[in-house]
Amino acid sequence: MDILPQLVLVLALGIAAQWVAWRLQVPAIILLLSVGILAGPFSGMIHPDQLLGHLLMPAVSLAVAVILFEGGLNLKFREVRQMQGVFVRLMTLGVAVTWVGAAAAARLTLDLSWGAAVLLGAVLTVTGPTVIGPLLRTLRLRGATGAILKWEGIVVDPLGAVLAVAAFQFVHLDGSQGPWQEALREIIVSASVGLIGGVVTAMAWGQCIRRHWIPEFLQSPIALGLVALLFAVTNRYGEGAGLLAVTAAGIALANSGLSVRGILEFKENLAVVLVSSLFIVLGARLPRETLLSFGLQELLFVALLLCVRPIAVAVSTLGSPLNWRERIFLGAVAPRGIVAAAVISVFALKLEKFDSQAAAILPSATFAVILGTVIVAGLFARPLARRLQLIDPNPQGTIFVGGYAFARALAQSLKSEGFPVLIVDTDRIKIAAARMEGLPVYHGSAIADRTIEELDFSGMRRVVAMTPNDELNSLACLQFSNVVGRREVFQLHYTDPREGKNGGGWPQACGRFLCAYHIPFPNLREGFGLEVGAKTTRLTPEFDFQAYLKRHGSSVLPVFLIRKKQDLIVFAADERLSPQPGDIVVALCQKGNASTVKTQRGEGAIA
Repeated sequence: MDILPQLVLVLALGIAAQWVAWRLQVPAIILLLSVGILAGPFSGMIHPDQLLGHLLMPAVSLAVAVILFEGGLNLKFREVRQMQGVFVRLMTLGVAVTWVGAAAAARLTLDLSWGAAVLLGAVLTVTGPTVIGPLLRTLRLRGATGAILKWEGIVVDPLGAVLAVAAFQFVHLDGSQGPWQEALREIIVSASVGLIGGVVTAMAWGQCIRRHWIPEFLQSPIALGLVALLFAVTNRYGEGAGLLAVTAAGIALANSGLSVRGILEFKENLAVVLVSSLFIVLGARLPRETLLSFGLQELLFVALLLCVRPIAVAVSTLGSPLNWRERIFLGAVAPRGIVAAAVISVFALKLEKFDSQAAAILPSATFAVILGTVIVAGLFARPLARRLQLIDPNPQGTIFVGGYAFARALAQSLKSEGFPVLIVDTDRIKIAAARMEGLPVYHGSAIADRTIEELDFSGMRRVVAMTPNDELNSLACLQFSNVVGRREVFQLHYTDPREGKNGGGWPQACGRFLCAYHIPFPNLREGFGLEVGAKTTRLTPEFDFQAYLKRHGSSVLPVFLIRKKQDLIVFAADERLSPQPGDIVVALCQKGNASTVKTQRGEGAIA
């Protein structure tokens, strides 16, 4: 197949696999690797080495650098402030235990020399952010477990690359200096160049942004070019220095106080494409003979490596505030990804000159570890997290933006039915009122980045914005759509009907409009007044939804539908619901007396 069709096929298969994984609610990495293997060694449609030739490894390294920079932009120090001791021990004691354990396992099972085993052990200290990131997005773990895994997956990659450089020096050095001294020198040089280069670059970028030297529309392209330049320059001082530099730059920018939302959104979209393409290429590059030759040795090596992880976590979390459930999950999840494959491929080429046997074994062993750990994490992470009660198997919680009486009444009804709720508002009086009613609250702005970072979304499914400020509602929906998805953000109708004249308000609005008719905040206040309440009504075959509407008419406003006591559905303007007997309708009403809610179509029943 020609080069252009192969390039298009890599992109198309990667994005298609991501979409199928999203629809089926399965880890995308498993599908990406499977599709890559089918498209490469088994069908022959994609030949990565023929496709890119000598550009393959530089392109992979540069893509990994962009992914790590994007990952660094997502790391805020406050995420691990309470668990910084655990994180530091994972990066020191945990890495040391993993290195020693992986090297010993390689020596015992793969018949490698100690030097080659030490090199392989250094490479396998990494846990791929290309696997951890998508996995965490789908799981939404409770507590600090997700933050620890995210930080570890990004920070340990450049650290592992630096250790691999040092290990390689130890393997092949025969100069006047001892191998340990030269290896230590490599670690110091790579770490110093990477950290200093990354921090200095971030500081220079910050000055450019503060002085408005770079226009908004050029910030993302220039940032991409700067990352590539930083990686290329620092990588000349060691294979791990470039990765460490871009990671440090991302973390420094994320914690500088500057707004990096525009850059982050661009890099997130780019990272999805890069991750998809990289795993397709990784799977397609595996030789068919290697896949068919995987036997007892490789299986035993992967099994021993899976046993090393719990030991490393146990040592690192000793005396920490993590409970036993969180420690078990941390010990079970450590998938390797594209970084391990890229680093081992570079050193395998260098190793061919003086140890051809190790040069042939190391890539195949690394790919076996990648396949094994990705499959284990992809298939068992969710069931294990559910069994350990670290995730909600069916999250149906609702975040209400605005602590007005309408939102509090609805939240109270949902809470009484067993659904998690949260009120978000900047008004201390409304927050105090919600607390007095026994509702969970968060005092802060719904459109602030800090709010998104601090909220626990583990049991939350949707966001409903119910403030009198139309712009605030739209901005809140835009902000939360990055977390829960655009389908699950809702807002009141615009006060001016002309704002939503193009249909149901989606996609013109940032969120989906509540209810079928035009019912903005002033109409709610006029119809229900200050004495607003919410009522729940179970439908029966004798008293179905039509009978419900006929009896209550315009004195109620159905907002939620509870189906089978476990699924919560919102009455939205762009979707017509058909409530069935057994469903529960949650509607706004006036306490005491019924009232009529004015809609764009006049007074009448709300359906």
